[in-house]
Amino acid sequence: MRFDVSKAGWIPDEVKDAMRQLEKNRFTSEGMLVMQSQRHRTQAQNLDDALAKLQEIIDRAVEYVTPKEADPDTIKRVKAQIKAGKERRLDNKKKDSNKKKERSRRDFD
Repeated sequence: MRFDVSKAGWIPDEVKDAMRQLEKNRFTSEGMLVMQSQRHRTQAQNLDDALAKLQEIIDRAVEYVTPKEADPDTIKRVKAQIKAGKERRLDNKKKDSNKKKERSRRDFD
């Protein structure tokens, strides 16, 4: 089965681009999406299977272009990790500074 994505006006352009990007090996040089199925014994069942595969490709492309909502728990966790990382970095800087100070001590008793 061949499907001309460029002539499908009912598919948004960003979804078409996502389809081309996600399934680049299934597109011909003319921009036709080639679907094939040999799962069943009859041509009609194979055509239905190819249509199901096409629907999966379109659904995956729509999911790919749909922006993800930010989860408040994830944002909170990431901010905590950033803060902890900054504190670790500053603690390491203080330890290095103290180590270098100890090297330059002059009072040998």
